[in-house]
Amino acid sequence: MPFTIGLSYGSCFVLKQDMAQRLTPDPALLEHAIAALSESPGWARVGLTFGNERLREEAVATLAGAVVERLVNPPPVNDPDQLHLF
Repeated sequence: MPFTIGLSYGSCFVLKQDMAQRLTPDPALLEHAIAALSESPGWARVGLTFGNERLREEAVATLAGAVVERLVNPPPVNDPDQLHLF
């Protein structure tokens, strides 16, 4: 089944349900997604509540892009055995 992003608010809800069924309950992925959402642009988080459908769609696309970017390129993990540079 191809993965597509709906352009209407109702389609995004269906996409959210589909993604929830596909994702495994991996705590590391959840942490990355939470970090991506909290580091995403503030206008996009607020934009989910806008009355204008076009702005809501832009906000959803921006948030989805932030989450995907974070999951595809997670931050480097610090090795506890690495010596600290002063």
